Amino acid sequence: MDYIEHVICILLGLLCSVDLREPSFDSNNLKSVLKKNKLATDSFYCPLEFRPSYLLLSPFYLHRAHIVYYGVSGDNLQQLEKVRSLNAPRDGSDRWRDAIFKWQLNWDWSINPVSGIIQAESISLKESTSVHLPCWIYSPTVAIDEKREWHRFVNALVLHEQTHLNNYIKCLREIEIYFAKIKQGKFEVTPAQADQELRKYIMKLNESDVSFDLRTNHGRAQGSLLIVTPSFSP
Repeated sequence: MDYIEHVICILLGLLCSVDLREPSFDSNNLKSVLKKNKLATDSFYCPLEFRPSYLLLSPFYLHRAHIVYYGVSGDNLQQLEKVRSLNAPRDGSDRWRDAIFKWQLNWDWSINPVSGIIQAESISLKESTSVHLPCWIYSPTVAIDEKREWHRFVNALVLHEQTHLNNYIKCLREIEIYFAKIKQGKFEVTPAQADQELRKYIMKLNESDVSFDLRTNHGRAQGSLLIVTPSFSP
């Protein structure tokens, strides 16, 4: 690593994961994580009438998060239930999820070659987010009750992922305030000191998300469980 330029890690968070392992700052390891869990910006096209209505008033649009849909198929909910995991997103433990919120934070800076202190004016922070949701383009012949159940389900998914977004925004604001104080000259830090502080914010975010998922059983207690009623042929 060049002595003048100090580039901190790129941290990728899968907020629905219950993986409590401390984030690694090893560059080789981080590259493999990014390759596996990169934020997707291309997606299955979901017509407006099949999208969750709760998205219209959700904070995802305010935060300019990428809305990424993946397709699910079936003539009814029973058929859909059997195959809905095929295109579903994966969390940090490689488990499929009906919906997932992902985030990515990039920060970097330069250091003073004499003092080893971070040069405040060089600090930059970039971030991006995405929420991944299922889209079922059902036929007009699908029963009304099944359509209602599907829309209830996907709206419950949106509500659950909103809390993960809110947890992330809180962490992002803390990091922004920390960097702002450095830029205002309130204190000076070395890269090691900044690494330690930023690591605290990321771990705090992970703990908040894990606790939320445990309380809600990954949203099931909030209604994000698809209820499929068996049909019987005469």
